Amino acid sequence: MDRNWLKQIERLISANCLDSVDLRDGPIMFVDDLGYSRGLPQNTEATGLYHKVCKPGTTHQIKGDVVTGRDEDFS
Repeated sequence: MDRNWLKQIERLISANCLDSVDLRDGPIMFVDDLGYSRGLPQNTEATGLYHKVCKPGTTHQIKGDVVTGRDEDFS
């Protein structure tokens, strides 16, 4: 992968500030850390993936587009 992969992901999902979510056992999901403040729509599928790895009762939602891949894809 190109050395500027973080910038590429930011462009793909129109984000200025990325955060990563470890989906366990290899998958990583990159999200727009400012999704809430930017008023982005809920990403139901990404929120479902997020809730699978969170402690029970977590209500935080993933907002906007995401990029997922395996940890080794980003090294």
